[in-house]
Amino acid sequence: MAQNSYLVGIADTILHQIIAGVGISTYWSWGVANVGAAYFKDQPSLLLAVNGLLHKGLALVSYDDSSDTYVVRLFDKDGKETRCVSDLYCDNIGEALDSVVERDPEWSQEEYAERLENLPPNEKPFDNVEVNVIDGYGTLLSISNF
Repeated sequence: MAQNSYLVGIADTILHQIIAGVGISTYWSWGVANVGAAYFKDQPSLLLAVNGLLHKGLALVSYDDSSDTYVVRLFDKDGKETRCVSDLYCDNIGEALDSVVERDPEWSQEEYAERLENLPPNEKPFDNVEVNVIDGYGTLLSISNF
């Protein structure tokens, strides 16, 4: 049970660091549908099912306690890793997520607004997460719908 509380504590800390870094509005702009905690390759991680402009699928943020850094990994709905950003510190996790999930840093505010206006009207959030397909390593502890 102590291991589970450690995992949930780390995932909760990561979530708070993300929101503190980018704000709640940016966090919700990613279309977060599910949130969970899991060990991925023996590292405690936060799982986010996202529906952003750039990525629809699973975003996983793992904490590496040996270097006190974080790794952001993106997975498509089939469990295939599509992107990895490593060596992040707590104050730039949210910015890294935003740049791979929702908004390319090269876009101007006008380009971003135009892309939002051109979204299909019936686009629905990605909310069916199958964590166990990720390299056979994902051990889902908790996940909830918001």
